[in-house]
Amino acid sequence: AMLSLTRINCAHNRLRDLPNVICNIHTLVKLECGDNRVRRVPQTVSRLTRLTLLSLKNNNLRELPSEIGDCVALKHLSLNANDIVSLPDALTSLASLKRLQIGANNCRVLPEALGRLASLSHIDLSSNPISTLPASLGALHLTLENIELFECKELKDPPEAVVAGGHQQT
Repeated sequence: AMLSLTRINCAHNRLRDLPNVICNIHTLVKLECGDNRVRRVPQTVSRLTRLTLLSLKNNNLRELPSEIGDCVALKHLSLNANDIVSLPDALTSLASLKRLQIGANNCRVLPEALGRLASLSHIDLSSNPISTLPASLGALHLTLENIELFECKELKDPPEAVVAGGHQQT
């Protein structure tokens, strides 16, 4: 019976791990596991090819597996308030991703190919120790509507390509 589920909300619990059984529910479209104590995302997340929303905000994540790149239907990825140090390059292959929320983490460097996220309209990078933005973000000037950079105290000069892309929009 569980194999036809489309939505699971297990937020506000004390989960330490994302149960492997969840990754066997291929019909899953929305998975909300925010406000737990999740430390890792299993590699089997790659099986969730219909997933459009994945919320893992306010957990204890330090990294994401590269298999997240196999979640090809993903439109909204919420990772705010974790302890993520870097994002896997595979994340940049999520062509349907519209919202990427990684505010309040510990990211110093972003994948250089972030500009490959051709559907991205909103990215929250606030409260991260990033010092620069990937120049490739400039390629998103037609889709990107909102970049949150609040409290990015290490951020120096944004790359010329990003600024130029922003000017083209006005």
